Amino acid sequence: MARKHQWNAMVDFIPDEMEREVAVSGVWDELGPALAAKYSGLVDRVILYQDFRPGVQDEFWRAMVAGLRDTRA
Repeated sequence: MARKHQWNAMVDFIPDEMEREVAVSGVWDELGPALAAKYSGLVDRVILYQDFRPGVQDEFWRAMVAGLRDTRA
């Protein structure tokens, strides 16, 4: 399905429980804390599949960084 770019059709084959196990999702200001909660103590860094281009989606990146900083001890 991925090879054929049938992304929308995949939704029917991947249960919500599996998605929650392998992915972190939420609105922008929820993602930082959600990533920290899921991976704190397990990883040193995470990579997002989100382009970083200055001036584009700045609010997303501000919310992400703020959310991660708020979870640090």
